[in-house]
Amino acid sequence: METLPLVIYTLMLELAVGSFVVMVITDFKGEIGGSFLITGALTSLGAAIVARWVQSSVSFKSGEALYPTDSSWSGAQSLFLNISIGALVIYNLMVLVGTVKARRVVGVIAALACIITLLTYAMLYRGDYLGGWVAPLSLFAGAASLGAVMDGMLLGHWYLVSPTMAVAPLSRINTLFFWGLVTQALLVIINIGPWANSGTTELWDKFGIFFWVRVLVGIAFPLVLAVMTWQTCKLKAHMSSTGFLYVALALVLAGEIVSRVIMFSTTVPL
Repeated sequence: METLPLVIYTLMLELAVGSFVVMVITDFKGEIGGSFLITGALTSLGAAIVARWVQSSVSFKSGEALYPTDSSWSGAQSLFLNISIGALVIYNLMVLVGTVKARRVVGVIAALACIITLLTYAMLYRGDYLGGWVAPLSLFAGAASLGAVMDGMLLGHWYLVSPTMAVAPLSRINTLFFWGLVTQALLVIINIGPWANSGTTELWDKFGIFFWVRVLVGIAFPLVLAVMTWQTCKLKAHMSSTGFLYVALALVLAGEIVSRVIMFSTTVPL
């Protein structure tokens, strides 16, 4: 499949950026321990390294045949990805041996580097559809949803062994997950309206079944699970919350893969 390297690269980049930024935001309340932080940071670093490895097989200029691409941004996003990986390595070291203040300062710097990396990648595909903001918003919403559900699932395991932990961090992460999904749902509406670009014709002709997989599996069902997780958080039923987030992670991953296949095949950024 010609789109496969782009899909994998995009997925890993969204996971690395989203999970790390959500974790750094959560850390500022001081309610989560270092063991969760190192697990989350290693997850983000691993995803970023995989993205960097896959990037070597991706030609963003040749990708113009798949999606309208401003290849002038390819050098910048490659540079910032390398910077982000370096910053993530330093952050992991700060979690292990640094002070809380040093860890948080490095975390903010690394998070900004990650955000800029995703932004420069998004600029590759901004195009001119509806002012050029739909595709970038799609990538950031995907990063928010995927990153939040990953962090929520990981954090849920700490509640299973430390049931007295404050429930607020998991609830806040789940809230970010919920609003990321809502943003993605709004993007679906934007992309299938009468103002939509010409790619919607190919979407319905060749990818109709994939569209419904994207909507139902990748957005609708996870929204239901996010609401159910809210309820179980209120009840402090941590095992149920973790189970719901496990299922949600699998669904969001599937939906995100389908979304990027559609995006790079039809130019419709769902």
